[in-house]
Amino acid sequence: MNTLRPYELVPLDTLFFRDARPMQAGAGSGGHGAKWPLPTVVHEALRASLLGHVGAALKPGEARGHFRHGRRPFIVTEEFRGLRIRGPFPVKEEDARDTFYLPWPKDLAFDAADKEDASCRRLVRLAPLASANGSSDLPQWLRPAAASSRTGKDTPPDWISMERFVSALSLGVPSPLPGGGPLFDSEHRIGIEIDDDKGSAKEGQFYSAEHLRLRPGVRLWFGASIEGNAQENHDMSDLGALLGETVTLGGESRQCRVLGGSDLPAIPTPPNGSQRIKWVLATHAVFNGGWRPNWISPNDGRVLLKKGDLCRPAGSDRKSWRTRVRGLPDIRAKLVSAVVSKPVFFSGWDASLPNGEGKSSGGPKPTLLAAPAGSVYFFEAESPEDGDALVRALHARNQSDFLGEKGMGLGYCGVWDCMPDVR
Repeated sequence: MNTLRPYELVPLDTLFFRDARPMQAGAGSGGHGAKWPLPTVVHEALRASLLGHVGAALKPGEARGHFRHGRRPFIVTEEFRGLRIRGPFPVKEEDARDTFYLPWPKDLAFDAADKEDASCRRLVRLAPLASANGSSDLPQWLRPAAASSRTGKDTPPDWISMERFVSALSLGVPSPLPGGGPLFDSEHRIGIEIDDDKGSAKEGQFYSAEHLRLRPGVRLWFGASIEGNAQENHDMSDLGALLGETVTLGGESRQCRVLGGSDLPAIPTPPNGSQRIKWVLATHAVFNGGWRPNWISPNDGRVLLKKGDLCRPAGSDRKSWRTRVRGLPDIRAKLVSAVVSKPVFFSGWDASLPNGEGKSSGGPKPTLLAAPAGSVYFFEAESPEDGDALVRALHARNQSDFLGEKGMGLGYCGVWDCMPDVR
């Protein structure tokens, strides 16, 4: 992969990112459009702008490739299929310097004893129990996670500074968390549905929506690269041509200006030889097993990832490369616990699908459920060598079962230690 280059998106006004829930007024959903954009949204917006910039000719959708969600994907062009992104993450100018933010790791919780102290909240860490004593509805190979003291019921913020995210990956006791303001606000709006045939408002058809407005000094950071492909004749200069231009991001044709950004600070890997490895999702991930990645055995929690040379040599065909990788040994490690909250629902609109109504082509994408960013997976490796191999497979890598090529399932590795058993 080519080196990721940093960029920023600066909205010209509010942004709107609809999820898979209905928007009708009174439906109880409110549109829920004030969420942080998914990596897929930024990827598709960027690719659409690149296709428009080079004047790519789009052909009618052709169903081919591997089956996903009950159908083959519709391919309208091969151009810029090598586009890869990382992010998007908030970056905020604070004290004349940029502070990057990553999702709050879900193995951190507020200490209940600090409930009255609003200015400085002490944190406690969740970790797997030393053994799976007691009864639960978890699989037998999975241990519960607990904290050393009672956790508070207050909901933590969605984002944490890069500095504190890195600290959360280590074994150190989390430092007190000073209170901070939000990075963006939600604006509620009411709209009227338009009749496409008449070009006028439909009687009694209202909808409600929430728009996202970034706080002053906050931008959307992302990294992008274009992988080499024999069928393409594009490189990073095409991305550079978008600097200073505006792109359509999300729903309601909302516009953002593309600017150059600073590099995302490197997140250090765990010490060599670590055998207790945790993996923290930095972006949502779509797993075949719901909360459980497809590369984790549902029977005993074994890691099914391979160790060794996984790179595909230049000029090698896909079939022979996959055959070689299947013959490599597995990483000898197991998933022993996980802290995952409620799934994130998302969908979208696929303009390449025929709608069957004789009008313009297009149709809704299947609704997917994603393990949310910040989810934490705890692994135990059988040897220091296997621990190092697990880190190489997971750290700063996209390991989502679906849409990993569009930025889903990015995670970073840290270390953990057992929590004493609760009696």
